[in-house]
Amino acid sequence: IIAVGGYVFQNNETLTSITLPDTLIGIYTGAFSGTSQLTTIAIPASVTVVDTEAFRNSGVRTISFAEGSQLQVIGRAAFEGTANLSSMDIPANVGELRERTFYQSGIQSISFAQQSKLKSIGRYAFAESGLQAITLPDAVTLLDYDAFYGAKSLNVATLNNGLETIKGNVFYGSGLQNITVPASVTYLGETCFGGCQSLTAIE
Repeated sequence: IIAVGGYVFQNNETLTSITLPDTLIGIYTGAFSGTSQLTTIAIPASVTVVDTEAFRNSGVRTISFAEGSQLQVIGRAAFEGTANLSSMDIPANVGELRERTFYQSGIQSISFAQQSKLKSIGRYAFAESGLQAITLPDAVTLLDYDAFYGAKSLNVATLNNGLETIKGNVFYGSGLQNITVPASVTYLGETCFGGCQSLTAIE
């Protein structure tokens, strides 16, 4: 098996576990979306794509990527609405977090592999999620519109030197308490820190 195709297990309410083979290269659109009883999944190093809505609204609590992961693409809304998901380590070769990747998810902590190639965080990627803190990898240049909108538990965001653009509403309504904007930033979008009721200092 080299792929789990689109919507293969969508809305399955009895699947509790699955072992993915080391030959797998892709988990495609909506493959495990709505699998309410699936709690843990280990993704082999051979997988290069976790596609659009792959785990959207699933019951997963733990998603792990094998050492040496070749993952390059995390699709739009891949983990949207995963209320039980609390943490994830993003493999080094992932170049962007696309629109709504963790939108309205329970994600509390996110980490990035050393030498991360992540360059951008897309629209609503962590909006209204449970994220509490984030440290951006060195390669990130763009935070797109509404990336952390309404993330009320987000108290700490450490921005990297090399970040260039923070678009509109990026941190709107988040729980930020203070933040340092690197000298490399050339653009702050409209109301990017609007509605941050706990924000007391910007440097």
